[in-house]
Amino acid sequence: MAVRKTGRKGSGEGRGNGGMTGGASQDTREMRTEDKRTGHALRDDLVEEALITGEHRDLLETYFGEEAYEDLRFLATRAQTARTRGGPRVLILPGIMGSKLGRPRFLFDDTIWIDPVDIVVGRLRELSLVDGRKDVQPVGVILLAYLKLKLRLKQAGFDADFHPFDWRKGIPETGAELAARIRKETGRDSGREDLTLVSHSMGGLVSRAALKHLKDTGEASRVRRLIMLGTPNFGSFSPVQALSGTHSMVRKVAAVDLANSREELVNLIFNTFPGLYQMLPARDKFSGVDLYSAANWPATGMGPRDALLADAPGMHHSLAPPDDRLALIAGVNQETVVSVRKEGEAFVYATSNEGDGTVPLAFAQLEGVTTYFVEEEHGSLPNNGDVARAVIDLVERGRTDVLPDAWTRGRRGALRELRPDDLPQVPFGGRRGAEVSPREVREILSEFAAPPARARETVPPAPAVEFAKVTGEPIVVGRKRQRRLDLQMAHGSVTQADTRAVVLGLFRGVAPSGAARAIDEQLGGVVTDFVERRMIGGNVGEVFIMPANRYRMGADMVVFCGLGSYDDFNEEVLRIVAENTARALARTRVDEFATVLLSTGSGMPVGVVLANLLQGFLRGLQEGDRENRLRSITLCELDSERFAQMHAELLRLTTTALFDDLEVTVEMRELPPMPAPVAVFPGRAPRLPEDPVYLMVRDMEDTRDQETNPAIDADFALRASVLTAGSRATVITDVVDVKGRELNAHLEQIEKESFDFTGLDAFGRKLADLVLPQLVRKVLSNMQERHLVVIHDARASRIPWETLCIDRWQPAASAGLSRKYEAEDLSVAGWLEERRLADRLRVLLIVNPTGDLPGAEKEGDRIKGLLSGDPAFLVDELRGVEATWSAVRARFRSGDYDVIHYAGHAFFDPVRRSRSGILCHGRQVLSGRDLVHLEKLPALVFFNACEAGRVRGADAIGGEAAGEPTAQRLERNVGLAEAFLRAGVGNYVGTYWPVGDTAAEQFAQVFYKGLVNGSSVGDALQEGRRRVLQLKSVDWADYVHYGSPGFVVKVRR
Repeated sequence: MAVRKTGRKGSGEGRGNGGMTGGASQDTREMRTEDKRTGHALRDDLVEEALITGEHRDLLETYFGEEAYEDLRFLATRAQTARTRGGPRVLILPGIMGSKLGRPRFLFDDTIWIDPVDIVVGRLRELSLVDGRKDVQPVGVILLAYLKLKLRLKQAGFDADFHPFDWRKGIPETGAELAARIRKETGRDSGREDLTLVSHSMGGLVSRAALKHLKDTGEASRVRRLIMLGTPNFGSFSPVQALSGTHSMVRKVAAVDLANSREELVNLIFNTFPGLYQMLPARDKFSGVDLYSAANWPATGMGPRDALLADAPGMHHSLAPPDDRLALIAGVNQETVVSVRKEGEAFVYATSNEGDGTVPLAFAQLEGVTTYFVEEEHGSLPNNGDVARAVIDLVERGRTDVLPDAWTRGRRGALRELRPDDLPQVPFGGRRGAEVSPREVREILSEFAAPPARARETVPPAPAVEFAKVTGEPIVVGRKRQRRLDLQMAHGSVTQADTRAVVLGLFRGVAPSGAARAIDEQLGGVVTDFVERRMIGGNVGEVFIMPANRYRMGADMVVFCGLGSYDDFNEEVLRIVAENTARALARTRVDEFATVLLSTGSGMPVGVVLANLLQGFLRGLQEGDRENRLRSITLCELDSERFAQMHAELLRLTTTALFDDLEVTVEMRELPPMPAPVAVFPGRAPRLPEDPVYLMVRDMEDTRDQETNPAIDADFALRASVLTAGSRATVITDVVDVKGRELNAHLEQIEKESFDFTGLDAFGRKLADLVLPQLVRKVLSNMQERHLVVIHDARASRIPWETLCIDRWQPAASAGLSRKYEAEDLSVAGWLEERRLADRLRVLLIVNPTGDLPGAEKEGDRIKGLLSGDPAFLVDELRGVEATWSAVRARFRSGDYDVIHYAGHAFFDPVRRSRSGILCHGRQVLSGRDLVHLEKLPALVFFNACEAGRVRGADAIGGEAAGEPTAQRLERNVGLAEAFLRAGVGNYVGTYWPVGDTAAEQFAQVFYKGLVNGSSVGDALQEGRRRVLQLKSVDWADYVHYGSPGFVVKVRR
């Protein structure tokens, strides 16, 4: 906390300087802190967005803790993937002190409670309900305690949101405010009949007060269920400790506050809150001391106000009586204050284990309401995984088997008595103000709103590489059983693991990265070659085995397991993949293998990956290795910090039921350094300098393999998923509802004369707004230096992604944009390696087979004129009547051509897309199906849309283009790409609309020159786009590439 420290009078327990810091006025303190940028002050909705996008990482890691941040980021991306719109509505209410208080701002709220920056300078005085600010209001919740529960509910399909409330105020008042919100969110105008309340601690009382308001007006049915977490239905002794200044929370706040003493915090701030008084033990549950009379409180200089004490008991009359809609989850087996007595001028507290550490069980339970029990502390209930699963069950069906509904009490009566001297006196080891660490700040409210367990631990710094070199003795877990397994933790590159097999995962349609890329580099690019040929499909659970080079690697074979589409990847898929892989290796008598943490590039935390990976491996061995042949698994990790995390998680897992039937030996070792990458073998494709970013867009109805074509004007929901690049890669998914007519009307602008270079930015921005969710646009805009690969289905094929513009950034004009077609039955690409090594680029021109396209004749003459005079090219031609079906098919299968350049009609069958193709002489269709299983296809097919000499702003002349909607024509032109890809063509370049003569000539000259000189298809395409861009022609955005941007048609040695 970068805040100037100030002193106090006395030793720290004396009075302060009236809440002022160094004589500063309230306005000065406010100016000093109102522009603060902390995780505490960042707006709740922006925190959730930032967890997904990676923004404000430093602030949020400080706020949540590094490991908790990673866990929440993973949950946030998964919750974003879930389709919650229209799902059952759930409102989450925090407990006392669990709502942030302050004043709302645009990005960073002026948060007073609870932001240590404001506490240090004394701004808690502004919270007083007597002489504090009048404009303080709830601005969010303590996300440390409640965000995980919300994200878990959203992931389960619920439309969950927070209801922060001003916990200072009386419960009847905050209950009325909640009832007003419930009325607003339910009923005829809202589209939903009811909602469910999930309420922690004081939030349960606020909810019951709201139920009373609704019942009194005949609106009880607006609330379907109320699930209470540790609610003190009959109070608690924590308010007694808070109002007498002995509660640990008060002492911790006083340690941070350098302007107000503990006495001032109690007498001027906390004891002005009616809500705190109304949480005192109810008279019908506790009568040992009349706590509602100030005369019965010790005279310590800190205590309650008479008027507020007198009013507090009436609160219980404002609560709805229990009914069958209510359920309670109560924490037990935690030392809890269950009674108090006055001894002299001090309270003496009695404790037992019948409670959650804050609320006695007897004060939580309601007659007639089912109670579920969990061994958890009060402040940690919302973060508890079992509690969250039970809540999901209760919301869905009103009951749960996750938690027991009976609890066997242990020792009854008091465990011990606590006097004031027995309570912690000096928190944080005596550190004050800004000296208090972020971890300790997270603990200030732990009794009421605790952070996740990991965020509460002291996280040691990441060990250096030497950590792995000191292996020590192996650790043996368990006792001798039927199976023994060695688990080795290896620090270094998996390429150097001395083992029979190396296991790696690949997402479908995604180039090798991480460990797979390292293996690829050691093997000279052969993995990339197999992926580009579509030999490794990547479908979930598929296993592809290839021999390795022992001279370059420590393994005999590399095993690739398919992870499926990255936007569908989850823990279940990971277990299936691991199980299939272990079963396949065991059945082929492989006795050891090495692997890495598969899929950490998807953003899944280390602990989640490791647990599910091992669970799948062990399940596969149990079913597929009856002879216990497989004896050793090596887990490799190159990054030192991640290696330390993996080691800690593995040791934790060995104490769980996962290894109950195994004797496991855990050992660490250091791998030798990785040698320099092998030079790419002739014919192998070089990789892009950096991993690209992937954008997968597809219809939510999942029409990938449907033969029927939806109506062109139909509305649809488009699911967009981004796989980011780099060491912290993750998957971000969101959904946008696309209005078919609005999109098509926008695409019709392509036909107008106004569609020109100057208007392309505006066209692209509007297109982005129509087809991409805001969150996805934001993520993409942070990846502008990366090549963008768009993977789409049939529905999204008609969207001209190359025209996309996001915040003045045009991906196709900067680092480039290419496409892949999302389909499960694409044939293996069949180009000839020997053609790539030949000196000359051989091109076949197929020109105007139907004889009715003057534009095609012009295109054929242009390309022939450009290439024929250059000895680096060899050009053949089929023109007009020569281009029969049999002649064209024979040239396709001859293996003589690197490129086939087609200038003619495209045929598109929207019902059976595999029948789409090109029109030959006599209007016979050469479809993709006609080319399937041919072995010697060209490496690249180029199609130029030159139908009927059409120009924008003019009517089409004959043919299928006449009167055809733009969206349909775009789909047809791209449908030709699909047909060729299904046939086994590796790369396709085409256009959406007819290109102007000058632009077409300039592009072709640069593009083909780049190919013959050894540039990749992506680089040659990008140079061509830039040349047309220099002409200030809109046609630079017309060119579409399907395939690998790193593929090289002509390899130059």
